[in-house]
Amino acid sequence: VNLGKVGFMSGMLPEELETGVEKVIGGGLEVQEYRMLDVRVGDEEPGLAANDAVLIKKRPHQLISIGGEELFAFRCDGFIAATPLGSTAYALSAGGPIISGDAGCYVLVPIAPHALVSRPLVLGEDQVAELELVGREALLSLDGAEPREIPADGRVEIRLSSESVRIGRTEDWSWWRAVRRTFL
Repeated sequence: VNLGKVGFMSGMLPEELETGVEKVIGGGLEVQEYRMLDVRVGDEEPGLAANDAVLIKKRPHQLISIGGEELFAFRCDGFIAATPLGSTAYALSAGGPIISGDAGCYVLVPIAPHALVSRPLVLGEDQVAELELVGREALLSLDGAEPREIPADGRVEIRLSSESVRIGRTEDWSWWRAVRRTFL
């Protein structure tokens, strides 16, 4: 039930509570699964993020490569890697696209890029984004949790996880109806 400000993830509005509870009790609850992100720092075990992983610079100059192939150096304040769920949150406000909840991809959105050609990248389910900090330290936060420091010249790998987050929805909930209700 949306009792907050945006409410994209909620399955119903406060005025729908009574009929929504009746649907849930009557077996009208559908469980939907959404892929998460695996986020690995160096050789550590990966952390999981249902919405997004945010890498924020302490200073500029970060390098990005996709699948081990150097793509280009980005001058920006950091990156947001977002699942389809997270594409409707911080990534959207930073200029990223809204991705359908059932899409097998994730998006990498540069934060405040210093070049007009720096745009979000949509990556497939088997692609790995390797973010290398060139001579700079950064902070990494998964799903808004307390950020941790990443050392200078550190590497962060991001990919879609095989793990999913499960969310109960009423049968009449629709991704694009929620987008329309929340953002339009």
